[in-house]
Amino acid sequence: ASPPWPIDLVNGDHFLGASSTPSAMAGYPIVMVPAGYAFGLPVGISFIGGAWSEPTLIRLAHAFEQATQLRQSPRYLPSTVVPLGGLTTARAAVAAASPAASPPAVAGEAAGSPEAAATPEATT
Repeated sequence: ASPPWPIDLVNGDHFLGASSTPSAMAGYPIVMVPAGYAFGLPVGISFIGGAWSEPTLIRLAHAFEQATQLRQSPRYLPSTVVPLGGLTTARAAVAAASPAASPPAVAGEAAGSPEAAATPEATT
């Protein structure tokens, strides 16, 4: 299994593979349940079974969850707010990386948008 990672809005996710790939390729059932946390991110455990073993897997997964009580309710953490409509993805990434610098206006942006109003070209 691959370790958890935070979502990277600028560079994209650093996906290292999944534990479900062999099961999916073979056509065997798989179920994943919470198994704790690593670096504050959730980690799961996968139970893979043979053909037609879904009832056994469901019972096993349920028993594991009941015995460990590791599941926690999701937390909604603050994240970077990317304004909709005015900035392109690349410009939003630059703006988020250096909040002190105002990105220059881009042709085609609405003149009344907050991004255009914050640029020197829009205030002259």
